[in-house]
Amino acid sequence: MVKLQAFLIQAFLITGAMLVFCNRTPAYKPGAAHRADTMHVKVGPVLRDTIALPLFFPGKLAAAAELKLGFKTGGIIREIDAVEGTNVAAGTRIALLDTIEFTARRDKAQTALEKASRDLARAERLYSDSVATLEQLQNARSARRAARADLDIASFNISQAILVAPVRGKILKRLAEKSEVAGSGMPVVIFASTDGNWIIKASIPDRDLPLIAIGDRATAAFDAIPQKEFSATLVRIAGAAHPVTGTFEIDLALESRHRTFRPGLIAAVRLYPQQQRKMAFIPASSLVDANGECGRVFALAANDSIAAVTVTIARLFGNLLAISGGLDGIDSVVTSGAAYIDLDTRNVKIDRN
Repeated sequence: MVKLQAFLIQAFLITGAMLVFCNRTPAYKPGAAHRADTMHVKVGPVLRDTIALPLFFPGKLAAAAELKLGFKTGGIIREIDAVEGTNVAAGTRIALLDTIEFTARRDKAQTALEKASRDLARAERLYSDSVATLEQLQNARSARRAARADLDIASFNISQAILVAPVRGKILKRLAEKSEVAGSGMPVVIFASTDGNWIIKASIPDRDLPLIAIGDRATAAFDAIPQKEFSATLVRIAGAAHPVTGTFEIDLALESRHRTFRPGLIAAVRLYPQQQRKMAFIPASSLVDANGECGRVFALAANDSIAAVTVTIARLFGNLLAISGGLDGIDSVVTSGAAYIDLDTRNVKIDRN
């Protein structure tokens, strides 16, 4: 019993000593464990140059002229020869209307012309015999001219009952079938002319609009045509923004007519504006954080102190950032270790390259 009491007393004394020691341990402060007294960083120079920054955007390949071909006069489609995706020569028949109604109208106009011609001949004889008046003779002549015009219209409509390719091109889309009724002017096929240059249609935001001008050079690459790059020229800038997207549509004329070009191919366009801009260039590793065009870097002051600076990012060129604003008067920035800088660090040691 005495031994048990001695053991309990000894255990109690040891536990108390441990509690006293723990109470003397400093309390944990967030950040204190990982905050180093010295932080090593590297700095590099800010490079400046005046260049024309290229613009990057996607585009869609299109023929120089895309036409919606249809019949002048409505009717029943008797034949349609258009096959989507095929190339056709100028004058190739695409579709044909049933001409029974057109022929009947022409015959009716021909009969009316013959009657008007007989009436005019009779009026001229009567007028020469002083039986008919001058007004009656003039009315007969007018009626004959009107009948001739009706016949010309009927004959022209018959000639327009056949739809042909106006130039060499490609059938992009077939919009009607045999035996359907085609309305006047209703598209039957979508036709792309291949006589002219191919066009890349694209859109740019309004912020890039002041930088571009007609005649600017560009290059285009297509995933469908690997390892090839095509030269192009800016030929059109829309006069107003698109009502839905708010962007401005532009056209770039390709100088090549590659045999594998197809309307709708997606192009990666690189446009080189003639207008140059003054930029500062820093390593991409200098960027601490970014939000849209705004970013933050650490700049080196004259007294080797480090301060956070907000910059405006224009473009990314591989490992370099083109900065359009925020680095005026700054010659060096932190290039290595910027992401780990804590401004509360007691000492930041600068390692110059």
